[in-house]
Amino acid sequence: MSPSRIFPFRFVPPCVFFLLLFLLGTSLPTFAIDPGNPKQSKSVDANERYIVRYAQGHSVASLKASAVFDQNKVTRLRGFKSVSRLDLIKVAGHDDPQEVMSRLRNIPGVEYAEPDYVHHATATLPNDTHFNNLWGLNNTGQTGGANDVDMNAPEAWDVTTGSANYVVGVIDSGIDHTHPDLVGNLWVNPGEIPGNGIDDDANGFIDDIHGINAITMSGNPMDDNNHGTHVAGTIGAAGNNTSGVTGVNWQTSIASCKFLDNTGNGFTSDAITCLDYFLDLKNAGVDIVVTNNSWGGGGYSQALADAIAAHQAAGILFVAAAGNDALDNDVSPHYPSSLDNENIISVASIDHHGALSGFSNYGANSVDIGAPGSSILSTFLGGGYVFFNGTSMATPHVAGLVALTKAALPSLNWDELKRHILVSGQPNTALAGKSVTGRHIRAHDVGGLGALTCNISIANTNAPRSNDFTVEVGQLVTFSAYHSDCFTSSGGLSVTENNVPVANLEDDGLGMDLVAGDSVYSGSWQALVEGPFQLELGGAVFNLEVAPPYPAPDVQSGNYRSISGTLLPLTDDSGAEITLPFDVTVGHSVLSSLIVGSNGCVGTTAPSGCSYLNTPLPASGLFAEGPVLAPLWDDWNPSAGGGVYWDVLGSVPNREIVIEWRGVPHFNTGLPGTFQVVLFESSDDVEFNYQTLPPAFLTATVGVQLSDYAVAQYSYNNSPALSNGLSLHWEGYDAAPGVGLATDITLNAASYSAGDPHLVNVSIMNTGPDELVDVYVYLTLPDASVYFYNGSGLTPTASPIVSSWNIVTGYNLSNHGLLGVLMPALPLGAYSWSIGFMPAGVVFDDTAFIASDSEGFDMLP
Repeated sequence: MSPSRIFPFRFVPPCVFFLLLFLLGTSLPTFAIDPGNPKQSKSVDANERYIVRYAQGHSVASLKASAVFDQNKVTRLRGFKSVSRLDLIKVAGHDDPQEVMSRLRNIPGVEYAEPDYVHHATATLPNDTHFNNLWGLNNTGQTGGANDVDMNAPEAWDVTTGSANYVVGVIDSGIDHTHPDLVGNLWVNPGEIPGNGIDDDANGFIDDIHGINAITMSGNPMDDNNHGTHVAGTIGAAGNNTSGVTGVNWQTSIASCKFLDNTGNGFTSDAITCLDYFLDLKNAGVDIVVTNNSWGGGGYSQALADAIAAHQAAGILFVAAAGNDALDNDVSPHYPSSLDNENIISVASIDHHGALSGFSNYGANSVDIGAPGSSILSTFLGGGYVFFNGTSMATPHVAGLVALTKAALPSLNWDELKRHILVSGQPNTALAGKSVTGRHIRAHDVGGLGALTCNISIANTNAPRSNDFTVEVGQLVTFSAYHSDCFTSSGGLSVTENNVPVANLEDDGLGMDLVAGDSVYSGSWQALVEGPFQLELGGAVFNLEVAPPYPAPDVQSGNYRSISGTLLPLTDDSGAEITLPFDVTVGHSVLSSLIVGSNGCVGTTAPSGCSYLNTPLPASGLFAEGPVLAPLWDDWNPSAGGGVYWDVLGSVPNREIVIEWRGVPHFNTGLPGTFQVVLFESSDDVEFNYQTLPPAFLTATVGVQLSDYAVAQYSYNNSPALSNGLSLHWEGYDAAPGVGLATDITLNAASYSAGDPHLVNVSIMNTGPDELVDVYVYLTLPDASVYFYNGSGLTPTASPIVSSWNIVTGYNLSNHGLLGVLMPALPLGAYSWSIGFMPAGVVFDDTAFIASDSEGFDMLP
C-alpha cells in the first residue's frame, strides 16, 4: 500500500462523492463539499492533541510528574463526562505523533492514549412542493427507479407522522436553525432563556437553545457547511406544510451538536463532547432516543467507543454511516460505524433501483442495513434545497425511522427499536452477503415487515457469501446468520446435512460474531473429505465441492503471448465485463464471462473490480463468489496511460483467453507495468505472464483464489518473487491422477458390545510411481452417538512417522461418526496405524474404510 494512502489523523469522509447542483426554491451560489478522495487527501494537522484515559487515582499531574515530557509542554484542554478519567491534552513541541503516543502509553497510570482524530462529513401523501422527488420515502418510479423501492413512508404516516416528545441528536456540522422547513421541528431547550447571555440550566453552555457548538464550546450550532442541515431535513423537515420537502417525521425534535467545521472536518474529542452533551440532556429528562452520525473513517478510538457505550447504558441508539469508499468494512473497518458497540446501527446506501450505491461501503458482518442514499433531496443553507449522494444521506433515513417508530410504539427500548428496524426491513438481493440483514429499511408493510408493523422472525445467512463454492480439505467453513424477532434474539441455529445437525451456531462474540448478544450467530464446519456436500442453514442451501489443496504454480519463462486485442474501457479503480466466446474452467467453476479490474485482478461478481488496497489471499471482500485471479493486484491507473486489452488466440479446441495490462502506470510511482492472465479452453490451467515490471516497488498480491476457503497465493508484497520474463503456470484439478494407492483394514472382532474397547488396524501402501501429494484416511461408524474415542492407540506403527491422526467427534458423514485425517506428502512405501475406540451405548458391527489420493481426488473402497 502506498504511503499516500495512509492517514494517521484524517478520516475519509463518508459524505458525498458528488453533489448534484440542483437548487430548488432559492438562488444561491454554487456549493460543493470536499469529496475527500483518499488518493488526493492530505493529512490534517492534529494540533498536537491527544485523548488520554488514566487509571484510577491518576490524572494529568501523573503525566507531568513522569518527566517523560517537559511539564510545561503538557496542557489539559478539557475533560469529559460520559467516560470517567478521560482528558483531552495538548503535547507541544513534538512532530512525531506516534512517538508521543508511545511515550504516553508507557507512563504509569495511563490506561490508553490515542490521537485526537480528525473526522469528516459523510452526505398519506403530504402536500410539500418537492415531495415527488423524495423517492426514498415513496417510489412510484417517478425518478426513473423501480416501483416500491422505498421506505413505504406514506403507509407509516397513516399510523403516525412523528412526535415532538422524542429527540433526535444530530452530531454534524450544525443545522441552519433559520430554515423555514426546519425551524418548527428543532428542539428548544426548556432550561434556557434565549439571548440573555446566561447559562440558565447550568450545563456549561450559554444560550444553548437548539444545541451546542463543540468546536467553540458555545451555544451556537449554526451550520456553515450545509451537511448537517441536509441531514436534519431528511430526519424531520416539516411535513404537509405546502412547501419544500418533508422528512421521515413530519413533526419531531432535532437537537444539534456541531463538531464538523466549515470544511467538514472535526476532532474525535469534539465528537465526544457532543456525546457528553446529549447524555447530559438524557439524564436531565430530555428523551434523546437516537443520534445521527453521518461521518467517519480512519483509526479506531477506544475513547469514542467508551462514550458510545455510555449512550447505550442510557438507552440511546447511535446510527452511523458505513462510508463511501466502495470497500468491505469486514476487511477494512470504517469507524465509528465498525465499532462493536451493540447500540450502533451501521447504514449502507441504495439507489432508486434498490442496488447498492456504487460508492457505498458494505459488510456482511459489520454493516447492518441499507437505506436510500443516492440523489437525496433535502434542506440547504439559506432556505433552499439540494440533492446529495452518500451514506451520509442514507443514515438520517434510519435515524428518522427510529424516531418515527418510537412515536408509534413508545414502550420500545433501544434494543427493541434496533431490532424493529433490522428485522422488518425489505429483503434486497443487492444487500445479500453485503449486510447483516440483507435488507433495506421499511417503515410499514404487510406480512410483519415494516418497523411500525414488525411481527416476524428472520434468519438471514451472511456467511458463506456464496451458495456454491470450493473448499480445500481440512478447511473450516464459517457460517453466520442474523437470527432475531422484533423484540429479542431467536436462539441458536444449526447447519444440517440431510436434516442432521453438523455444526451449531452461537451468539458468543467469537469468530464472525463480533459482539455477544447481538443476534448474530456463527459457527464452523470442517471439510474433512473430498467430494460434493450439500449443507443447509436457515433455509439457505450451500453446495460445496471439497477438493484437495490447489497446487503451487510451476515457475517458467518465455511464455509471454503477443496480442493486439480489444481495449477495455477502464479508468482508475474500475472494472469492465467481457463475455467469453467459449466457457473456461477455473477450479470447479465454469465461467462464461469475466470482470476485469484496472488494479490487476480478474473475477466474476464485482462490477468495479478490486480495490486499490491489496490484501493477502483469501481476500473475502474482493469478489463475493466465484474465483479471483490476481496476476498483480496493486494500484494501477489506466487513466494515466497504457491500457488493458483482451484477445483470443488459437483454434478449437485449444483456444486461449489472454488479458493484458499493457504499459499501465502504477498510481503512486507512475512507472508502467505489462503483464497477462491466460485461460484455456481445453483445461482448467491458469497462467500469469510478466513482460515488464517496474523496479523495486512490487507491493502486489499474486495468486489464485477459488473461494474464501480455497486459495493458492504465490506472493504478497514481495518484490523478489517476480521478474521480467517470468511465467507462473497453475495446473488445475484436471491434471492426471496419481496411481498406486492400495489400502487395507483389519478389525479385531466381528462385532462389538457397549463398553468393549477395540482396535482397528489401518494399512496404506503407495506403490508409485509418484509421491501422493495428500492422503486422507477416515473411519466411519454407524452412528455418531454410539461411541467415544478412548484417547489412546493413535500412533503410527511404521517408519517414517508421517502424521498423527486428527479425530473429530460429532462430525456427521451420512449419519456416521468417527473420522481421522492424514494430510502429509506420502512417498513410496507402506504405512500402518492402530486406532482404539469404544462403543458407548449400543452394539454395532459395521465399519467402513476410505482412502483418497488428492492428485486425482478419487475415492477408493
